[in-house]
Amino acid sequence: MKRCRFLLFVFCLSTFFSLRVFAGDVSENMADLLYRAEQGDTTAQNRLGFMYYNGDGVVRDTNEGFSWYEKAAKNGNSDSQIALCLIFKFGVGDLDADLKTAYAWAYAASKQGRNNAAEIAANIKSQLSVQEYETAELLAHKYYESYVVPFQKGD
Repeated sequence: MKRCRFLLFVFCLSTFFSLRVFAGDVSENMADLLYRAEQGDTTAQNRLGFMYYNGDGVVRDTNEGFSWYEKAAKNGNSDSQIALCLIFKFGVGDLDADLKTAYAWAYAASKQGRNNAAEIAANIKSQLSVQEYETAELLAHKYYESYVVPFQKGD
């Protein structure tokens, strides 16, 4: 449990600093950010997810944050995939924990080389029964095919 909390802390800290580099200032132009997010910019979608989910510069709205994280994750953003993984792993607000879905998002992010994603997926796997893992693995491959492969850049 301590290791899991540590990994969550490291993820939050790394996300915080990477978003600060992107945002520069919390008072960034919200209209521009929303426009870019609505046009499919996954970095902007992820930023809005973080802002709303954590109340960073906006009124906290976890449902709105979740929605933006989900849009970015489904468009191949590995930072949002890990954010959803952690949300599903721990269950937040009205959302119950769902380790199979958490595993699937961690798997998708790990296939993109996201830091610590493979370790988080392994941690979740260790908490699943054999039958739950088989279900999670099927879902993980579906997420990989749907939310990673279409956005991979060719070599």
